[in-house]
Amino acid sequence: MIYNRSLKDYYVSHRRDKDDLIPFLLGRNAINYLVESLSIKAIVLPSFICPMVIDIFKHHQVEIFYYEGLNKQLQVPVDDILTHLDGITSQDKLFFLWHDYLNIIGDMSSKLYDYLAKNNIESIVDATHSLPIKEYQSSIVVYGFRKLLNEPFGALLKLNAQKSISIKSPPFFRLWLFNLVYRIKATFLSVSRSFSNGPFNNLLKLISNVDQSFNFDSNGLFLYDNFKSNRIIDKHRLLNYQQICQNRQRNFHRYAKKIPNYLHLMQLDTSCPYGFPLMANNNALIRKKLWDQGIHSFILWNPLHNDVENNENKVSKYLSDSIVILPVNHDLDIKDIDRIAEVINE
Repeated sequence: MIYNRSLKDYYVSHRRDKDDLIPFLLGRNAINYLVESLSIKAIVLPSFICPMVIDIFKHHQVEIFYYEGLNKQLQVPVDDILTHLDGITSQDKLFFLWHDYLNIIGDMSSKLYDYLAKNNIESIVDATHSLPIKEYQSSIVVYGFRKLLNEPFGALLKLNAQKSISIKSPPFFRLWLFNLVYRIKATFLSVSRSFSNGPFNNLLKLISNVDQSFNFDSNGLFLYDNFKSNRIIDKHRLLNYQQICQNRQRNFHRYAKKIPNYLHLMQLDTSCPYGFPLMANNNALIRKKLWDQGIHSFILWNPLHNDVENNENKVSKYLSDSIVILPVNHDLDIKDIDRIAEVINE
C-alpha cells in the first residue's frame, strides 16, 4: 500500500459519542481475549484465514472444525456451509467464526444466522478488514483499525458480556521499535510512487521483512494493549470514516472500470473496501512485477496454516495461490489507480 498523509488530515472537529468498543493492540489480541473470556472450547473456522488466528485457538487447545467460506468467484456458498455444519458434532458449546474478507463480502445471510440460533451456535464476526462503523448482526465483532488506516496498532472489540482477565503489556521498547520500522516502511511506500528501480525496491522489501519479523507472542503469550488503548479510542472517535470510505470506494470502482475481471465485484459490498481483488494464475509473479514498478500489492495468507494445507480445502488453496489485492488506499487518487491498472493490463 501507499501512504502519504497523516490520519490527522481525516479528523473531524467533534468527537463521536463514547461507545462500548474495547481497544486492543492487534486483532489477534482481541481474539485471544474472546477465547479466554468466553471459555471457547470448540469452534468452526473458515479454512481461508490468517494462520495466526488458527494458532491462537490451537494454543488454547480448542477443538477446531473448518469450512470453505468462499467459492472461486468470491461468493458465499451458504447451502454448502449449512450442509457442512450439519455434519459437525462436539461435546462442547460450539462457536462459529465468520470473516468479512476485504470488507466486501459483508455480513452472514439471515439464513445462516437463523441456523446458528436454532442450533445454539454462537457467532463471531472477524471484521479485521473493516472499520468500526460497519454494523453486523452478531453480538461479537472484532474490528480492524490499523489495516485500513495504515497504522501499526489498533483493533476494537464489540462484546456485550465482558469478563475481567489478566492483562499483559508488550515491552515498551519493542512497541517503539516496531512503530519506528512501520513508519520508515510507510515513508518508503509513499516515495515509491516516484521510483521504480531495482535497488530501491529491494531495500523496501528488506524493510517489509523486518516489519513482519516482529512477534509479540514469542513466548506463547498473546499480549494485550494497555497503555496505548486510550490513543486507539481517541483516534476512533475523531476520524472522518465517511471521507475515508468514499475515497476507497471511488478507487475500487475505478479499478473495476479499468481492469477486466470475471468476478462479479459490483454485487459485493464496496462501501469501504480494504482492497481490490484480482485473480491470477500466479499471484507471486504478479506481485513481483508490481514491486518492480514500485507498486505494493498484497496477498491473503500464502502459505495457509499447516492444518489447512494438509486437508481437503481446495478452494482455500486456490484463493491463497491466486488472489492478488491491489491497494485502494484513501490517499491514492485516480492517477495512481490508472497507473496501477495500466501495469496490470500490460
